This record gives sequence, C-alpha cells and structure tokens, in this order.
Amino acid sequence: MYYYPDTEFSDFDKHKAENCFAVDQIWAVYDTLDFMPRFYAHIRKVFSPEFKIKLRWLEPHPEEDQRECAWIRAELPVGCGNFRGGNTYYTTDPLIFSHQMQCVMVARGLYIVYPRKAETWALFKDWDILWSSDPENHRMYKYEIVEILSDYVEDMGIQVG
Repeated sequence: MYYYPDTEFSDFDKHKAENCFAVDQIWAVYDTLDFMPRFYAHIRKVFSPEFKIKLRWLEPHPEEDQRECAWIRAELPVGCGNFRGGNTYYTTDPLIFSHQMQCVMVARGLYIVYPRKAETWALFKDWDILWSSDPENHRMYKYEIVEILSDYVEDMGIQVG
C-alpha cells in the first residue's frame, strides 16, 4: 500500500486511469525501497471490464562488461541500458505504475532504455560503478533531479541540466 499526500498542483494519477493502459506499452514501475520508478514493465494484456493487467518485467541484460554484471549480481538498481523480458506478473493496481516510457526494441524481447531529451530523471549523486564491491553500504541513495538536454549518443552519453 502506498500513502502519499494529496497534491494540489497536479493530478499525477490522471495518466494512470484504467483506459490509459494498452498492450505493448512500456511503463516505469515504483520500487518498494524508496518508491522511485526504477523497474520497467511491458504490458502484455489489459483485461476489462474488471481492470487487470498482465505484464512482463524487463530485467537488466548487460553486455559483456564485468563491472555491469557485478552491479546486477549485487542487486543494485539499473535505470538504463539493455533489458530483456523476464517474469510475468498480474496486477489490478494502476498506482504501481509511474509513467509510460519510450524505449527501443532492438530484437525480439531485447529493449534499450536511455534518457531522452526533455525528460526528467533522478541521477544517483556521487555514483560509482564500484558500489557493487560493497553494496550494503550503498543502498541509501541520494539523487540529483535533472532535465535531459540531449538524446543519448554512444560513447558520448547525454547532457543534463
């Protein structure tokens, strides 16, 4: 169960109405650690009239980089990169979803998620790939909220403000 104060400046849930969900959409899903949207789900089926969603979790699928593999083995959060379809899950709660994502499917079941220009992302503050060597001391995250100023470019990354 998630409890949050009623906001007066925006109705964040209007984009999560039952009629907003459709097959083949990718959504960011809140985690249970600090309620940040750091999981991704591929909508497989929307049931009606009783609202129910069948989804497939997208799980990190790093390339051969041993540091990325160590990060995933340490169960540290992965916000962008390569993802593959994982386990199937059913939910009747649209409030587990944060927002719809735009990503690229590069092969059957393989997706690439990167920040896109004009999006807002929470970046880890003082992030280091070596956190995986001591993950228990790196589970209290600090963030910087940024606007993405450029699309991702291989070997160059992105610009943020």
